[in-house]
Amino acid sequence: MKRASETPKFSPLNEEEIHEAVRKLVTSNREVDADYLNQFRESAYRYDKGQYPPKTDSHTSTAVSTDVADVIDWVLPTVLRSFCDSPDVVRFDPVNESDQKQADQESDYVHHVFLKECEGFTKLYLHVREALLLKNSTFLVYPDTRKKVYLEEQHDLTEEEVAILLSPSDGSTVEVVEVLSKEQAPLIDTESGEPLYTPEGEPALEWRYGLRIRRKYENLRAKIVNCRPEKCFPDEYQTETDLTETRSFVYQDQSTRDDLVAAGYDPEKVYNLNVWSAQKGQEVERARDTKEGYRISQGESETGLSGQDIVCFYRVYATLDTDGDGIAEQWMFILGGYGGEELLDMYPVPEVPFVSGTPFLSAHNFYGVSLFEKIRKLADHKSKLLRMLEDNLDLINNPRKKANIGEAVMDSITTRQVGAVWHVDTQESVNEVPVQPFAANAHQLLDYYDKMRAERSGTDPNAMSVSRMMPDEAMNTAMERVLTMKEELVGLVIRVFAETSVKHLLLRLRGILMRHMDKDKVVRLRQEWVTVNPSNWRERTDTTIVVGLSTGERNRKTNALAGILDRQIAALDGGLSGVLVSPDRIRHTAGELVRVSGLGDPDDFWLDPSLVEDPRNLETPKGREVVRALRLQEEKQQQALAMEREKAQAQAQAQNTLVEAQKQIEEIRAEAKIMAEQIRALTADKDRKAEEERQDQGAAVDVEKLRLDWAKLRAEETGREDDLVLRIAEQELEQEGTEDTEGGREE
Repeated sequence: MKRASETPKFSPLNEEEIHEAVRKLVTSNREVDADYLNQFRESAYRYDKGQYPPKTDSHTSTAVSTDVADVIDWVLPTVLRSFCDSPDVVRFDPVNESDQKQADQESDYVHHVFLKECEGFTKLYLHVREALLLKNSTFLVYPDTRKKVYLEEQHDLTEEEVAILLSPSDGSTVEVVEVLSKEQAPLIDTESGEPLYTPEGEPALEWRYGLRIRRKYENLRAKIVNCRPEKCFPDEYQTETDLTETRSFVYQDQSTRDDLVAAGYDPEKVYNLNVWSAQKGQEVERARDTKEGYRISQGESETGLSGQDIVCFYRVYATLDTDGDGIAEQWMFILGGYGGEELLDMYPVPEVPFVSGTPFLSAHNFYGVSLFEKIRKLADHKSKLLRMLEDNLDLINNPRKKANIGEAVMDSITTRQVGAVWHVDTQESVNEVPVQPFAANAHQLLDYYDKMRAERSGTDPNAMSVSRMMPDEAMNTAMERVLTMKEELVGLVIRVFAETSVKHLLLRLRGILMRHMDKDKVVRLRQEWVTVNPSNWRERTDTTIVVGLSTGERNRKTNALAGILDRQIAALDGGLSGVLVSPDRIRHTAGELVRVSGLGDPDDFWLDPSLVEDPRNLETPKGREVVRALRLQEEKQQQALAMEREKAQAQAQAQNTLVEAQKQIEEIRAEAKIMAEQIRALTADKDRKAEEERQDQGAAVDVEKLRLDWAKLRAEETGREDDLVLRIAEQELEQEGTEDTEGGREE
């Protein structure tokens, strides 16, 4: 043993030393708990297919509980919906205020690449289902640099067309394999379509070619592979599911020799590899396969071509000090052959290309806990109980019999045919053995097992229907609380998947895009066409996990956000804008409501006023839409202000008119008062004059009466009537009376 005071001596490793070290690493990782894990995986696959537990007797029931597959299939949609319904599962955090838009674009583009270019839903479906069944599931994320080669034939090409063909603009390279033909043909005028002639009158000629070409595409793209669990070998000292800081990880894979050569590996080394043959792990593949009559395939191609033979190779990630500086670097090694006989390639890597996930974490262990482990014992008990119940019913319908030997024909007694005839000597020759039915007790026990299953897995398909049938509101509330507790267990599984696999998967994907994609690309993100170039992105390590919601939690948050939005709008209408609420906060709440509801991008429903802050956004469709909306709002505000001004002017004019009218009324009242005084004065004067006239008329009437009296008196004195005098006096009196009456009427 070296003493602590000794200083180790470092020296660079040659290729043979590196190869030998990596081979030993492969062997040691591959043998750690291989037998136990393979037996566990085989059992899990067979439980999932309803083949386990096997029956114990050939004459008993073959009933099998499918709780393992049922629970996984119940949990799986909730987990996938949480990750696929929202584009904001993982968001890259900005480093400063000005970096917010760039960080959002990076998050959107990485999600776009994952879901569309890498078939993210399918990859995630297989990953989650396998982890729920087999403890862990692993992704391999790497840049696919394989070239695609196509053979083409082109005929009747001019020299100009040949030059264009050999210099393609799509990024491919073209190589001439064979010149098929070369001949001269008449030169044709492109406008008139007539042959052209030389000044000497001879037909103008040009060379025409026929070519066979090989076109090669270097279509670099990120690739995500669901690793087979029995081919993944983590470091024996790995104590956590996160592989970011792991010392080593090995993945065994198979491929044809032609594919390995196309990937750029040395053809001589590739063709020296032995053909792949069945090794450890075949029992897992047999249990996983869904075909009837699974056959272990061999590596030799049925075509007889060695290039199509299947060979084994390893992708080995390891930290190794190859240059002797005392610091171990991260490397990726490609070893060919089951024993790693050939070192095909090695290159440094900036990060671990493997990502592993699990539904339930286990302290100080790479492997977590699966739902299969939680449900397996219950499935065994239910299978046993179901078989006992079927056997009991079978015995009730077909009870065992006691028969006296010699008094009954055994063949007729043992037959199970319905309505068969018993051949007996006496009635007592054969007696049925009584069977005690226990169906009621069995159903109670099955209900208990279902309850245990719901508590362990967090899923119960009958709970929602039971809660709807309960008429009592208090019972409904209690059931809702129970469902909430169960949903929280599934929510925990979603959160663990998000932290262990989805987060690191998207970070690996972003790193590949940054290092290998150096060209501008136009893609459609959030209903807009944008140009992205990942080579210009900055390093980011901080991320925000926004996991999806269960159905109950989604409903609760939707109702809460809807209530907050109503109160915000009421506060805005109540004149509290800028005090308790603002339009930006209302827009944020509305966006969160859309996001929680799972309806997609909030920008599809609500405009974002912040888009106008950056002049570059004015050229985008959403930016122009925001500008139009703001202009329309400004026009409405201007119209409202104009109407308010007109209303104020009308009110002021009406006030002025009212004041003038009041002044005129006061003046009219004053004039009327004066006129009334004048009228009263005139009336009093007229009355005085009329009185004087009446008095004068009365005096005149008295004079005439005196005259009449005098005439009568004189007639009496003379003894005769002076008719003439008397008649004249009466006429005068009558005329004066008539004039007095008309004068009174006139007054």
